[in-house]
Amino acid sequence: MPGEHAWEIPELEDIINEPNHYHKNGIDVIGFSEMQFPKEELKGFYRINVIKYATRYDRKNGTEDLEKAVFYLRKLIELSQEEKDGEEKSYLAEKVE
Repeated sequence: MPGEHAWEIPELEDIINEPNHYHKNGIDVIGFSEMQFPKEELKGFYRINVIKYATRYDRKNGTEDLEKAVFYLRKLIELSQEEKDGEEKSYLAEKVE
């Protein structure tokens, strides 16, 4: 647990998954985007961010950028899995009818 020992510095924010600048005025930009944009646009957004962070890590923020790339890759995988599950459910519903 961060801050358990006097020499440890507690983590002030999760700069990868929930950076403070994405929550201004109580609005989560990524969550808002997920509610407002079609899945195809979200997939493109996630893919672009994976590429952006993975290709700049050695010039800009190092491991932090790699963690951001992983974050967006997980979002893309999650969205792709939801689509796959939806297609399977749709296929099964057709088979039942």
